[in-house]
Amino acid sequence: VERLVASLRELIPVMGKRSSRSVVWPILAGVAILALLGVFAALRFLPESIAPGHPAKAVADISGRWEARVKYDWGDEYSERFEFKQLGRELHGTATYQQGTLAIEQARLEGEWLSFITRSQEMLGSDDPWKEVTQRYTGQVMPDGIHFTLEIGGGYSVHPPIEFVAHRVAK
Repeated sequence: VERLVASLRELIPVMGKRSSRSVVWPILAGVAILALLGVFAALRFLPESIAPGHPAKAVADISGRWEARVKYDWGDEYSERFEFKQLGRELHGTATYQQGTLAIEQARLEGEWLSFITRSQEMLGSDDPWKEVTQRYTGQVMPDGIHFTLEIGGGYSVHPPIEFVAHRVAK
């Protein structure tokens, strides 16, 4: 603060009979106000888990294996499995889609809400090219299981969202 005052004293001439103290105090008050504004602005952008006055949202523990019976809009029904593993703040795992095991991507778990995607390939006939299919899962972790909505996009056909509940498998 002393160095700031000294350098400001050189830049701001003292006017009239004003003492150097009458010039320094408004400058110091301005610097203090700017510093406080900077601190408050920074606090707005801190994650909720460390921002004062904002308790962290409890994240559901979904680690382990989950299973669900899923009936698709074209009539097939499959027993689907989900394996989740939390590594620090990141969520990893696999999900079956029909008969294939796929890596989950872009996984997010915020409080009781879970979302991730998987990707697979689809072909209509032997002469048609493969097309990528994206499965978008959104789930709410509830006491009785994870309530999922599955949206399937890409490929050769359009599908309505599918809803199902996955249940934790005992170890």
